Amino acid sequence: MAEPRNRYSTVSLALHWIIALGVLAQVLLITAHEKTEGVLSGQFVMLHKSVGITILVLTLARIGWRRATCRAGKGRRRVRPMCCSMSS
Repeated sequence: MAEPRNRYSTVSLALHWIIALGVLAQVLLITAHEKTEGVLSGQFVMLHKSVGITILVLTLARIGWRRATCRAGKGRRRVRPMCCSMSS
């Protein structure tokens, strides 16, 4: 049986991929920092910190979105996600 196509919302998917690209950018930025010296190296570190904080904020937004829009899992999932089992 095929999995449902809309298992995750568009917002969840967008946040997921933006965060994934941010993590990739983190690796590239710190690699660039290690290969350079001087002012440019410092700029890579500052950008690395900014991207890290952005990833933190987006991750918290994704958790908040998940809690706000949580639905009981269908299909193979036997246990409801923790966010769905909490009483309001």
